[in-house]
Amino acid sequence: MNTEFIEMINFENEKLSLRERKLQIKNSDIMAIISKNQRKLMLCLMQEINDKNEIIELIWGNKKSKSKESNYNQLVYQTRSLLAKNGFPDDLIITIHRYGLCLNHQFLKPGTLRNEPVITLNESTQPGRADAAEITQNQVFPNHWRNEPS
Repeated sequence: MNTEFIEMINFENEKLSLRERKLQIKNSDIMAIISKNQRKLMLCLMQEINDKNEIIELIWGNKKSKSKESNYNQLVYQTRSLLAKNGFPDDLIITIHRYGLCLNHQFLKPGTLRNEPVITLNESTQPGRADAAEITQNQVFPNHWRNEPS
């Protein structure tokens, strides 16, 4: 198994930036300093390595043991707690029953962050034409980020 990516210092995808141990949502002030194993976990998820056993192997090595599974569960819990405490969505990391984990794909879509610019189409002066795009500061608050009941 290729484990070179685990040693990467910097990695980015569409929404997240990982610089050494600093995980940040791009174009926002939301960030957290994460541990070495939390960094490995996030690298796995950002690289779409979602299988629990593969994640365990990449973080703790080949030998399968009950303690590694406990360590995995504790690492996932602590990572979720740390990220939520620092302003990341509570459901950024999703459990896939009997398989592993993944990053929330809803989060990775454009327009899911507060104050993120969203492209909206405005109708031009000619009726029936919608060819003028305008970037607006659309306030986008997913239900899980609102203080009000859903």
